[in-house]
Amino acid sequence: EKIIHEKNALEAAQKKIEAYTAELEQAKDRHSRLRVEISTLLRQADALRRMEELFEGYNGSVRRVMEAAGTGELHGVLGPVSQLISTDPKYNIAIETALGANIQNIVVEDEEAAKAAIAYLKRVNGGRATFYPLTSVKGQPGGIPATELSRRRGYVGAADELVDCDERYKGVTCYLLARTAVFRNIDDAAEAAKAFGYRFRIVTLDGQTINAGGSFTGGSVKRDSGMLSRSADIRRLEDQAAAVEVKASAELKLIEEQTAKINEQKTVCADINGRVNLLTTLYQAEKTQLEVLRTQYASDKKRLDEVTADYNANSDRIAKEEKQRAEIKARMAEINNRLAELAAEIEEKIKARTECVTERDASRAEHSALTVSVTASGRDAEAAKRAEAFALD
Repeated sequence: EKIIHEKNALEAAQKKIEAYTAELEQAKDRHSRLRVEISTLLRQADALRRMEELFEGYNGSVRRVMEAAGTGELHGVLGPVSQLISTDPKYNIAIETALGANIQNIVVEDEEAAKAAIAYLKRVNGGRATFYPLTSVKGQPGGIPATELSRRRGYVGAADELVDCDERYKGVTCYLLARTAVFRNIDDAAEAAKAFGYRFRIVTLDGQTINAGGSFTGGSVKRDSGMLSRSADIRRLEDQAAAVEVKASAELKLIEEQTAKINEQKTVCADINGRVNLLTTLYQAEKTQLEVLRTQYASDKKRLDEVTADYNANSDRIAKEEKQRAEIKARMAEINNRLAELAAEIEEKIKARTECVTERDASRAEHSALTVSVTASGRDAEAAKRAEAFALD
């Protein structure tokens, strides 16, 4: 019964191991897929970062200036506009459209830095570039009638208010974007532009443009090639990788927990197997002992059968002997009764004999006294006779 109980416990533990193992394999599979996803996201982020570092997609002149600034050959170079501002991803296309080629123009500390960079490009025959010295580019906000526009359907906001940047770059962003309004779609933009006499530029969220003066520019836009979106895409990819990393860590923790549970159940199985082996050994020993006892029982039973047969065969003789013994007991009882009677008779005879002896002794004493008296009388008579005779003589 104990062995059955332990085997049932062993089977339950093995089922738990199977369940935990299945969960472990699923967790490993999920963790593996998450690691692949993380690796993919980080590779994409690294690729975009390398593009940023190498200024891929930028004009050759911009790359030459930034490389020279990176090596220390040029000073006061702060970077292209695209790397100094950011915006909500849903405004990327609109802001890139509003900036146009200006997105590659380089912001520098002052006019001297701009002149040094221009001289460098001339010296190395590196092409032409536009520079925005912080000391001279002083754009002002409020280039569009924002209050009136806010009442128009589809108005999103002034372009310069939709970007984030360091405070020192506000003059540059206002210079580039303050006279541009952003609308949701071309229909709303066209209606507003007409209402305000085409006095300022309007761009839509999908990259269509209505220029000051009334010209329209538009068509398809490559959504994955924007310079402005690279930094945001890098952050987005890194954030996604971090979020997936959290999931992967949770799966890894689950893997560790399931592994610990499996090891715990394996220990339980090992303990149970040890007890089962011990109980099995004891069972075999008891089984061997049982066989010995069964053999002994068979032998004793055979002997008992023989004794029983002998007993049954001698039962008549025993009955006769019992009867004879009863008869002997009866005769002995009669003899004892007779002996008792004889003893009483002897007692009486002894008593009578004692009385006779007493009478005899009394008679003998009397006889002796008479004898003595007769003898004395005889002697007296003899003496008298002799005296008489003597007297006669």
